[in-house]
Amino acid sequence: MYFKDCKKYTCTEPRPRKFVWDEELDTQRCCSFNQIFYPLRSKILCKQLPDECTTVCVECVRVEAKANLDLVVEDDCPERAPETKVITDVPFDLKTPGYPNPYPPKHDMCWSWTPKCGNSAFLQFDDFDVLGNDAHVTINPPINGKSKFWGNSFNSANAPPKTISFPCDTAVMICFKSGKIVNGHKGFRAEIVDKPCSNWISSPNYENVTKDYFTCDETQPTQGYGGGIHHCDVRAPSASGQTINLDFCQFDIPDPLNGDYLTIHPNPTGIPKYYGPSLNAADAPPKWTEYPGISYLTVCFKTRPTVDQDQGYLAEIFE
Repeated sequence: MYFKDCKKYTCTEPRPRKFVWDEELDTQRCCSFNQIFYPLRSKILCKQLPDECTTVCVECVRVEAKANLDLVVEDDCPERAPETKVITDVPFDLKTPGYPNPYPPKHDMCWSWTPKCGNSAFLQFDDFDVLGNDAHVTINPPINGKSKFWGNSFNSANAPPKTISFPCDTAVMICFKSGKIVNGHKGFRAEIVDKPCSNWISSPNYENVTKDYFTCDETQPTQGYGGGIHHCDVRAPSASGQTINLDFCQFDIPDPLNGDYLTIHPNPTGIPKYYGPSLNAADAPPKWTEYPGISYLTVCFKTRPTVDQDQGYLAEIFE
């Protein structure tokens, strides 16, 4: 097999001792339009819009490991003023401009929510497709020490968690920004709600852990945790300089080769992913860790799409 221009040549043997080269379009590197082959990043059928500063083209771009023709919008218009929406009540739906249609270029907007006293904000992403030149979402308070996110289901390394629980009585800011060039990504849809503050964090299969005064023995999961989870709990001290304690009392997460694991930031050990059948396992997190003087503590839980009947985890975060 070899490649030349936009064609892939494969040596075949249709009959014994009869060898011929079969040629076909290299669909990973080129697109076809009107029987003409175009390599990646080629632009065709460009048109300038009436505002004389926006250009729309059909461009050969890579989508899900294949080259496809897609509309690309390039905006050379003057910068728009950033837009900030102060959320006044929850639940509230957050959507990028035009969702589920592709978001426009050079758009800068933010949503701000301050939870009611005694509550913490809870953010859930139902869809996330933010990619392209300079397109990203920022979330504050930070998650795992990180505030800037981008990606989609096929490129998820830098995408945000599906669900995030923020510190008690702490304002949350979510911002979206697109660059001057966009190429068909639809942005995101999310919902923000309030939930009662709690010292406890757990995998979703634990129930009734919102109250602060109970012991580990008072709650046991009736079933294992579900599949497709990517959840983070972010906690902060009540005052600067205070010490946060993380105390695990139950832990049952299988080997990460199966896709289930826990991460902690700041990491108390050199182990990047925590797992094991109990807190006595070699790769389980420390049962108790003290964090003096930190700004935020993040505990994240991620699972494979299909899971077994493992019990998950339960921990208390306190000062």
